[in-house]
Amino acid sequence: MFLRRYMSFNFLDLHIVDYCQLDCRHCYLNKGSSVMPLDMIRNVSADFLQTGFPLPQSYIVLAGGDPLLHP
Repeated sequence: MFLRRYMSFNFLDLHIVDYCQLDCRHCYLNKGSSVMPLDMIRNVSADFLQTGFPLPQSYIVLAGGDPLLHP
C-alpha cells in the first residue's frame, strides 16, 4: 500500500466547460460559454483508456471552470 501511494500513473485532464459561478481573484479562466460535447468526452476517454500505457493505473480528471455545470 505504501508504494502505491508514490507510484506514477497515467491521467487525462479534460477541460469540459469554461464557465463558473464564482469570481475567484486567483482564477486564470477566461470565462465563456463553451461546453465540450458529451460524445467528444466519451470518445477521448475511451481512446485514452484503450491505449497501452506502461504505467499500471489510469485516471480521468474532469475539469474546467466548474465541471458540475456541464449540462
